[in-house]
Amino acid sequence: MTTFCDASAIVKQYVDEAGSNALAALGERLVVSDLSAVEVPSAIWRKHRSGEVSATDASVLVSAFAFDLRGGTYQPPRYAAVELRPAVLAQAAELLPRHDLRAGDAVQLASAITARTTLEFCDSFATFDARLRIAVAAEGFVVVPSDSDLEPA
Repeated sequence: MTTFCDASAIVKQYVDEAGSNALAALGERLVVSDLSAVEVPSAIWRKHRSGEVSATDASVLVSAFAFDLRGGTYQPPRYAAVELRPAVLAQAAELLPRHDLRAGDAVQLASAITARTTLEFCDSFATFDARLRIAVAAEGFVVVPSDSDLEPA
C-alpha cells in the first residue's frame, strides 16, 4: 500500500509527539506534496519557537527531512513527491467550494488526488488535521490513522 502523507503526518516521522506511533505501521511507500518542503520545516521551527525542541535539534531534523525528500548522491529520496504543477493548483482551487479547507490543505489534498491517479494503490491519506480528515474521507481516501487509533494531543 502507498500512503499520501500531509505535513502533519510527516512531522511525526521526525518529532516524537502524539501520533508518532500510529505512523510506524505505514511502511516505506510514502508520497508527499512538494508543498511539504516548506510546511514540514515550518512546523519544526514552530516547535523550536514554542520550546519543544532545541535550535540544534530543529536544524538537524529539518536537514534530515530535506535529505529524505530529495535524496543524495548515493541515496534515493525516501518519499515520492508530487510536483506543484498548474494542474495540481487548479485542482486545489476546485476543492475549495466542496470542503472547508485552508489553501495549503487544499493543495495537499489535490496532490493526493494526483498521486492516486498516477500511482498504483495510493488510496490512503495520513493526516492529523481534523478538517482535512473530513475532506480526505469525502474524496474517497482511507484516512490513516483511523479515528480509533488517534492518540490524545
